[in-house]
Amino acid sequence: YCAMVLSSATAVWLATGERRNARGFAVIAACTAVAAAIHPLSWVGILGFQGIAASVLLLSRRRDDLVRAMGIAVAVGLPSLVALPYLHAIGVSESSDGWTGITAPAGLWVNKLQDLALFLLPLATAAYTQRRRLQTMLDERNRGLGILLAVVAGMSAAYLCVRFPGRNEYKFLLFAMPSAAVIMAIAMRELLERQALLAWGLLVLMLVPGARILGTRPWFTVTDPVVRDGQYLRSIDPDADALYQWIARETPGDAVFV
Repeated sequence: YCAMVLSSATAVWLATGERRNARGFAVIAACTAVAAAIHPLSWVGILGFQGIAASVLLLSRRRDDLVRAMGIAVAVGLPSLVALPYLHAIGVSESSDGWTGITAPAGLWVNKLQDLALFLLPLATAAYTQRRRLQTMLDERNRGLGILLAVVAGMSAAYLCVRFPGRNEYKFLLFAMPSAAVIMAIAMRELLERQALLAWGLLVLMLVPGARILGTRPWFTVTDPVVRDGQYLRSIDPDADALYQWIARETPGDAVFV
């Protein structure tokens, strides 16, 4: 995760800086190597983020920007090629349901859309309150803001449309959120001074996704309902309890379930 964040920040720094910096390309290359070797799904997110940053540079058609875009491509491409045999081998072994492809069935797409709405609602609200300022920044060709908006849109689309083994496409949300946070910070700074109550309400709303991940779900059942039976916990659901009791009776105490 550190590699993901550092790689993203470096890409924006390189794209918005006054001149090229070899250290920036070296940082991106190192981060890409770490992600590819340790966590291939994070590596996919780095590919997406760096691809967007390089595309923004290519659109400017300036010589210096084209060189930066090529530098990013090399910094991402070389470590990826070196790690390609490993990535190919690990792709099958870490799959929990055996396939990668387009989101299916339709119900999963709807669920993902609900997840995305929950995560992006604070961003949309904050951006709406500061829409004039953000529009002015875009009119002034603020490249950093343009990259961040493109990343939020691109990663959100990838989360909706792509299916990874074990629903690991949520990594795209991880890449979208830091970019969204920067945009929200622009709005929140002024909002805290002018409309403190609304600002604090937004801050609380932002905690909801994290609270869900950590298990604080006021409107969800986090675990199976259980009752204590001596030193044991028994499931309230009869079918689940029957399964657990069968395991307890019929399998060795040192059994391992995979």
